[in-house]
Amino acid sequence: TDEVRKDKMLFFISLNGIFERSHLLMGFENALCAAIIDPDEYGEMIKAFADHKIRSLDIFCDKYAPEIILYHDDMGTQTGPFFDVEFYEKYLFPQYKRIVDHLHSRGVKHVVHHSCGKIDPLIDSWKSCGFDGLDSLMPCNDLPEIQKKLGKDYVLWPGGDNQDVLGIAGIEKRKIEEMVIRYFNIFGRDATGFAMDTTFAYSINRENDDYCYQMELKHGKAFFDAMKAGKEYIPVYEPQC
Repeated sequence: TDEVRKDKMLFFISLNGIFERSHLLMGFENALCAAIIDPDEYGEMIKAFADHKIRSLDIFCDKYAPEIILYHDDMGTQTGPFFDVEFYEKYLFPQYKRIVDHLHSRGVKHVVHHSCGKIDPLIDSWKSCGFDGLDSLMPCNDLPEIQKKLGKDYVLWPGGDNQDVLGIAGIEKRKIEEMVIRYFNIFGRDATGFAMDTTFAYSINRENDDYCYQMELKHGKAFFDAMKAGKEYIPVYEPQC
């Protein structure tokens, strides 16, 4: 109701984007081969998936009117994008833009793109899609460079180092705390804040994620207060056992 929503925002996660839909239906190898062998026909299929995505999101917007939608569609592997930049510019990014523009027209204030993998080679062209933010930002990317290119105009939502820190069972707690400070320094030095998406879905380690969240709470306000004051933040680390 309006009374319930007056001081709250509704956040909706839209899974299985248009590329992901193709490999869910065809299998990963078949989808990649189809994109290489007959890219124009594959592109028509992607366009049809975008039509379906828009129709399905319309149903949700009609019923719930969300302020934020997180659109999932992975663009990369550990070492680079699935396709070259030109493929994304011709076939995928125009459909992303259709989806984003439509959601903005429906009153969605922030449409954030989630993508795993190394996607920094795509960033300059990706900006044409009209997203308001980027989620996951895995450590295989050049994170300071992404912050430099997007930090002033986009919501950046890094997932923390879920591969070499959060995803390792039994890792030293100090390494988690140091990772939090490192990410604060990469993404938060302009003092505008950022969201840190450290979730069990990424690391598959609840204990590490919970401790990471505790360290975000411990250091967050003090860090941003220091940045606003133009000072360096000197962290006081938890004692090691």
